[in-house]
Amino acid sequence: MCLLKRSTQIDGRCMGDVIPSGQLRSPAKLTPSFGKKADSQLMKENSFEYSDQFWLARYFDKETFFALH
Repeated sequence: MCLLKRSTQIDGRCMGDVIPSGQLRSPAKLTPSFGKKADSQLMKENSFEYSDQFWLARYFDKETFFALH
């Protein structure tokens, strides 16, 4: 799996943009990287807001894995 890091501006604000749906190729599964200990404020509803690093699973499901290998 690959580790992704959130991109931020100098003042700490998150960088981002809207991606047109025509440019999407497939769904991606991101899992927050908790480190040695997970923050107690993390829940499934807010984990993408409070986390700065995420693990990217290359294959969304087993059918995609077997189709590409």
